Amino acid sequence: MSSDNDSRPASFPQDVASCHAMLEGVFVSLAEKEQRIGQLEELVKTLIQERHGRKSERYDPNQQVLFEADEEEDSPVAEPPEAVDAPPRRRGGGRRRLDPNARREQRIHRLSEDQKQCPKCGAVLTIALVEGKLCWAYQPSEIFGIQHMHEKGFCNGCHEHVQIADAPPAMIEKGAADASLLAHLTTSKQGDHLPLYRYEEISLRNGWWIPRSTQAVWLQQTAVTAVILYAWMASRILQGKLVGTDATGVAVLEPGAGQVRKGTVWTYCGQPEVCPYLIYDYWPTGEGEAPRRFLEGYEGYLQADAASVFDQLYLQGPVLEVACGAHMRRYFYKARHSAPREAHRALGCFRQLYLLERELAELSDADRRAQRRLRALPLLENFKTWLDELAPTVVPKTELAAAVGYALNQWEAFIRYCDEGWLMIDNTRSERALRPIAIGRSNWMFFGSDGGGHTGAVLYSLVASCKANRVHPYHYLNDVYERLPLVREHSSLLPLLQEACGRVQFTDGTQPNLANMQSALDCLRVLKDNPRPLIEVMLDPSQLASAVIDELTSLLPDRWHDAHPECHLEINRKTRLVGEAA
Repeated sequence: MSSDNDSRPASFPQDVASCHAMLEGVFVSLAEKEQRIGQLEELVKTLIQERHGRKSERYDPNQQVLFEADEEEDSPVAEPPEAVDAPPRRRGGGRRRLDPNARREQRIHRLSEDQKQCPKCGAVLTIALVEGKLCWAYQPSEIFGIQHMHEKGFCNGCHEHVQIADAPPAMIEKGAADASLLAHLTTSKQGDHLPLYRYEEISLRNGWWIPRSTQAVWLQQTAVTAVILYAWMASRILQGKLVGTDATGVAVLEPGAGQVRKGTVWTYCGQPEVCPYLIYDYWPTGEGEAPRRFLEGYEGYLQADAASVFDQLYLQGPVLEVACGAHMRRYFYKARHSAPREAHRALGCFRQLYLLERELAELSDADRRAQRRLRALPLLENFKTWLDELAPTVVPKTELAAAVGYALNQWEAFIRYCDEGWLMIDNTRSERALRPIAIGRSNWMFFGSDGGGHTGAVLYSLVASCKANRVHPYHYLNDVYERLPLVREHSSLLPLLQEACGRVQFTDGTQPNLANMQSALDCLRVLKDNPRPLIEVMLDPSQLASAVIDELTSLLPDRWHDAHPECHLEINRKTRLVGEAA
């Protein structure tokens, strides 16, 4: 008796024609199973590669030569790109020179009494100092107290009037942390990805203990005032002509439940050389409402992946889609094992396009646009023709089919980068901007709450914008934390903060009580977790005093870098810090 899973027929046909039909069906079934097995094997290889393999997407351009024998001579992308003579790579290692402005101490090694006499004639040697090796030394960081003293005046006439000098406003009113300590804490947490418990251990080891609960409160209160500069940078980005965006997931602790859920951090990159800032926006869920909310009212080019969350923005008209060439190339790179001939042919075309972009990097926007239309568009047209010919022949549900389908679907948005010289061929800068979040979450693991997510987004924006503009984050934040409280207390800012609070709507549908918003800090505590209304107000700063606008503009990382060239910080490929402020 056959089992339930036995697929054999109850009886076999007796005539030849029926047997042939049955065999044909078996062959078709086996072919489908083999195709499915091949797809699953490629999927397993891809998962293993993503898990344990290298993350770079380099390939040997000479690999395409192996497949050229059977190609037609007039193939649009058959010829591999010419090799570019790269400068010889400097070998690693070697001793780096110490900063000439660094403090130096002398450690003198003296001769013994016996060594001070000549062993041949017994005469006393003449002593001189000669330089030996130069070593680097380390001194643990120091925390010290600053005692604030206030002048107090007494009237000797009426003996009634007393005047006391006021202290300047601080990031944390009546707080025990100076701007320098807050700058160091922010740099350690958001710049060096140091969890608060580890900073607590370091502080205790150095003789001064700062509990992690205190650190969390300090960071939260720092972000309350820092959201002013955060909103100012975001408004500059939205007034530009190009925004790049991407997102990554983060774990968020559910207060009281002891469990974590998934939140999302979105990044928005401004147009290079115009508003080169990075803004992070935390969203409690993984829904696509975040970019639509942040980019509401924006008119210009948006460079992102092919996620459906942006479709509504593109349909509205003012936002033009620019696809990411790196995403398109990545699909073909994944197909290099299952379809090596076609994948390497496509990768060769992308290599030509990227080599051209490298060649045009130093040109002006107008010249770059002209060269793209003269040299890049013919390559793209030939590549598109080849894709159209290849599409009907690829096997469905394969990596090559996914690559070809993605490229054809995104083609019009991809070639749009040739319309302007300042547009970019890919969106890798947004992917790189998410690297601090990806590295940080492997250290601090999760955000403690939604409020902690908003705090991290504000402070990460300041630190990441520093690094993007080659600014030393500690020196920059120390100056910002000294000057930004003066902006916060300016009389022209309070009406705008109150107006922004009036536009805030909480997740439960309620709004803040404006009767309680009597000071700038009261408003900023609400706007720190709901920054979009403040960004909208900053888009039209006509109500702000010119002194406030000038001060906020001078605090932008690129402007601050121009005013403080001694704080330039260069980070090379091996993450070695170079510069006087390093």
